[in-house]
Amino acid sequence: MFDLSFRLLSLKFKNATKQDSRRAANQDHLPADRKSKIPRSITSPIKAIDLLSYELQFCPRSRSMSLLAYCYYMSQDFLNSARVYEQLSKFYPEVTEYKLYLAQSHYKNGDFDQALKVTQSINDAASQQKVILLQSVIRYEQD
Repeated sequence: MFDLSFRLLSLKFKNATKQDSRRAANQDHLPADRKSKIPRSITSPIKAIDLLSYELQFCPRSRSMSLLAYCYYMSQDFLNSARVYEQLSKFYPEVTEYKLYLAQSHYKNGDFDQALKVTQSINDAASQQKVILLQSVIRYEQD
């Protein structure tokens, strides 16, 4: 069931992206002050956020939460990105990347203490280089 609903979601997203492309192409003849004020690179994540939020009403523990968190991050909504990555790290504690992305979201949101706290909880040897780098950047920003 989830696979079918994810396919429907991806089809809706593809159609919305195609419509965006056509709409952007049709705006080329307009003067600069009449063109859309929101850049196209931001409208795609916003539409994806709407579609994924709707999807998560039916499957709240779905891994599509990861895509939602990524969309929040790419649209620079770091508070919601951190909120979703925190849920993901609780639902899937074996996925170290979620904790790393959670720390990055806290860092981008300016919550340096929380970001450091999250990085200190990561004990994966494969991610240690990324963790050390992120901790260094966080401590640099704190000073």
